[in-house]
Amino acid sequence: MTGSRFGVVGASPMVVHGLRQALADVNLGSVVAVDLPLSDADLQGVAVYADQYRHVDLLRSIRCRHRDLPLIAVLTSTVLGQAALEAGAWAVTLTSAPAKEIAYIVKSCVDGFPLLPTPLALDMARLSQQAKPSSEEVSLLEGVASGETVRSLASRFGYSERHLHRLLKRLYERLAVKTRVDAVEEAVRRGWLSPNRQW
Repeated sequence: MTGSRFGVVGASPMVVHGLRQALADVNLGSVVAVDLPLSDADLQGVAVYADQYRHVDLLRSIRCRHRDLPLIAVLTSTVLGQAALEAGAWAVTLTSAPAKEIAYIVKSCVDGFPLLPTPLALDMARLSQQAKPSSEEVSLLEGVASGETVRSLASRFGYSERHLHRLLKRLYERLAVKTRVDAVEEAVRRGWLSPNRQW
């Protein structure tokens, strides 16, 4: 191990405090919030907090600059697991995991033995086999991508605006995003929408 500190990127002070508490017994030195770009000269590893796909891009940007730095993705949802691993995380854990499990995963990764907890791996495998979106969901996403308003989409599909908001909310949850732009980007990433199509 080269450093005396363990960094946390993209997290609120509350999350940093929680990780500090979870990692208190595994001798990783001080757990500190760090900003990008970071210098890995004094870091043993970095945990990247991600609750949306766009936060997974933080992993990718760190991995590009720091190939040998242990990166652990701390996720709010299993849905983000595969993307985090593809972006360069050596290990993945959930914020909802017990503190001792988080500490064990982080310490193992820093020591050169990355882990993926079995329940998380099984959830990720199940999610990867999920059905493709329905034709209605694809049409909704195409409408969202073209900038169509909720009112216009509701009218076109024969729903009330309130019902359409609920449909979009469920679709955004399924995609693990919070905004229209992120929904379209993630739908393209998953192959649900064509990246070259002009809606």
